[in-house]
Amino acid sequence: LVRQITTELLPTSGSIHVLGQDVVSNSTAVKGLLGVVPQEATLFGYLTVHQHLRIFAKLRGLAGKESRRRADELIIELDLEDYRDIVIDELSGGLKRRVLVGIAGAAHPPVIVLDEPTTGLDPQSRRTLWAMLRGYRDENSFVLLTTHSMDEAEALCDRVGIIKGGELLALDSVPNLRAAYGFEFKITYHDDQGAEGGKSAGNTEPQTIFGADDQDLIKQVQMMGVQQYSVSRTSLEDIYLGMTGNLVEFHEPIQ
Repeated sequence: LVRQITTELLPTSGSIHVLGQDVVSNSTAVKGLLGVVPQEATLFGYLTVHQHLRIFAKLRGLAGKESRRRADELIIELDLEDYRDIVIDELSGGLKRRVLVGIAGAAHPPVIVLDEPTTGLDPQSRRTLWAMLRGYRDENSFVLLTTHSMDEAEALCDRVGIIKGGELLALDSVPNLRAAYGFEFKITYHDDQGAEGGKSAGNTEPQTIFGADDQDLIKQVQMMGVQQYSVSRTSLEDIYLGMTGNLVEFHEPIQ
């Protein structure tokens, strides 16, 4: 889907439009609207960070002085001052990903498409990229992000689409997904904590039930004789696993 949006692949059916432009009949116009960070990309190992940013800014239409100014801005935004004149071959994977994100946003495109941009990054590099993506969004760019990290999607996305087997199961904000599917809260307990046994909680796997009301969940486990339990808000990962049928502990939410 991402490669179809970025005009690399032709759709075999249906149609895709980017800001009203058809990706097949107006592919050149679509490319001009996009900044893209592919899942795998190779930079020029012999060029420095600043050279990459300046050259790609010029390729996107910025004049000489403007391209240098934009490259200088990106160096600061990317927190790459210490690596400005270092060649790409000497950078870590996380630093290279920052450069790729900077290239995608060099000309302030209205749409930025990122295919799993933080895969394999350390926590600090991931947080730096998150801050950049929030900045692009705040500058009114539309950011389309694919990720397997539920934490990342929950932290960054105004709307989340959940896809399984090529089918879009849901597309909404995380709070709305929680409300619509009855996954507002969860309560976790151990089966062997019932009134009869009094056994150690470590003897069984924890059980989890979900519901729209935390007080209803508490009443339910108390009626079962459970004395120790934990109540929390559901995460996006809970919602994803519940909707795709992969949540082992999932029970039907209380109505």
